[in-house]
Amino acid sequence: MGKNLGKYPLTNNEYAVMEYIWKEPGIPAAEVEAKLRANGKDFGKNFYNYLNHCIEKGALARRDPGYHCCPLIDKSEASHKAASFVAERFSNGSRMTLIETLVRKGPISKEEAEKLKLVIDSMKEDDK
Repeated sequence: MGKNLGKYPLTNNEYAVMEYIWKEPGIPAAEVEAKLRANGKDFGKNFYNYLNHCIEKGALARRDPGYHCCPLIDKSEASHKAASFVAERFSNGSRMTLIETLVRKGPISKEEAEKLKLVIDSMKEDDK
C-alpha cells in the first residue's frame, strides 16, 4: 500500500471505521455503517464525515457505483503514523522518551522485556 497518511493520524472514530475496511477491502460504506451499529457504534450523520476524513488523509479510496471503500494504507502504517505523531507531540520527537514513558508506567512481563530487548538490539546503529 505505502501511501503517506499526511500530517495527522487517524482519529479513534476514523480508525474504528477503517477496521472493517481493512478486514474486507472493497466493502460498501453502507455495510461498514451497519457493522459499526451492530457493534454499538452509531455515528449517525458523522459516519460519512469520517469516511471523507479518511479519504482526505489518504487512507481510503471510494469506488463507485455503490460507494465501495478501498484502503490505501494498511493497519501497520496507520499505527506507525499514530505512534510517530504521539512521539512528536509529547516527547519532542524522541522515540526513546516515548518508550521510557510507556515502559516505566508499570511492570512488564519477562516476555515483553525480551521482545523489547530484541527490537532495540535490532535497531542499534553499530549493527548496521
